[in-house]
Amino acid sequence: MKFNIDQQMLTLSYISYTGYCLAGSDKHNARKIAPKIVEDLALELPTANKWRLVWGPAVSELFLSIFDDNMAYIVQHIEKPNCFAVVFRGTNPVSLSNWIDEDFFVFRKDPWMLGNKRIPGAKISHGTNLAMRKVKKLEAPSGVPGAGTTMLQFLRIQSETQNKPLEVYVTGHSLGGTLSATYGLFLKQCSGNQDIPVKERWDPTGKAKITVKAFAGATAGNRAFAEYSDKLLDKKTMNRFGNSLDLVPNAWSNETVKTWPDIFKPVAKPNWFFDLFIFQAKLASLLTDYTQPQASTPLLPGTLSEPCKTYFQQTIYQHVVAYPILLGLEGVLDPVKYFPILKDVLPCFHDPKGVEVSA
Repeated sequence: MKFNIDQQMLTLSYISYTGYCLAGSDKHNARKIAPKIVEDLALELPTANKWRLVWGPAVSELFLSIFDDNMAYIVQHIEKPNCFAVVFRGTNPVSLSNWIDEDFFVFRKDPWMLGNKRIPGAKISHGTNLAMRKVKKLEAPSGVPGAGTTMLQFLRIQSETQNKPLEVYVTGHSLGGTLSATYGLFLKQCSGNQDIPVKERWDPTGKAKITVKAFAGATAGNRAFAEYSDKLLDKKTMNRFGNSLDLVPNAWSNETVKTWPDIFKPVAKPNWFFDLFIFQAKLASLLTDYTQPQASTPLLPGTLSEPCKTYFQQTIYQHVVAYPILLGLEGVLDPVKYFPILKDVLPCFHDPKGVEVSA
């Protein structure tokens, strides 16, 4: 059975959640996660005999966090040695600081930079900017592939040693989807650019091909940022995948946020907690002009899960469970393997008679 590149990238994105609940030091956790990623790459059908781990993983945590907040790794295509995939983990489900500091810190926006220069008018949320600063500094620790290098340093070495220009995919799910879109843009604007600090140069010839495969990512920046991104990454190279019933890729645009109260009807409606959350989201969308890159990209048509009777259950289902189904990986990529908590919070995993209905 053959699997297309979108299916492979989604699988790599889900594999990135391996070990999210570890509570040790960054280096210790990275060393424990690395062999599990190697195992998952071999066991998952879309990645088996196609990709191998060559950098990382590297993990980091925010101040006073118990669990890791960010993780990334890089794989190399086995048959095409000049082809790599940079993979970002999404929001850590058990890290409160990850949710507060990187996902929901959207009322303040920071300038988007090209080296030491600001791109006029282009801004991203402070939370995304914080996450970007962290992942740029991630360094593979001793005991894992690529030890002692950052992702950019590793890619620079590859660009100098491979016989062909690099083909680099940048991918991730949820927060990883947001980061893949922003880090992919960062790679593109630095490729072949000599007017930036030496530490940000990685592709001297500017011939590397960069393709973003962003799944379920929230909007990173404002309209000027999206317009700048669209100039560098067209629809062929900026591929966004969003479920029409997933709240996250619908954040934080005013046009989409206003649909949230009724998005899961007739199966579920928000309670008082989600009413407060929706109010915050509407306020953020009214006070800002957040816009997705390649905003005209159509969302994938989602379906409601009939067994999931609460707004919370539908939110989790649409953000996590739906994507393997929508990408044609139902029965192949098991979300419960990477999110075991789904068995406890979603009735569709313990109700054999549960069925889905069209939205």
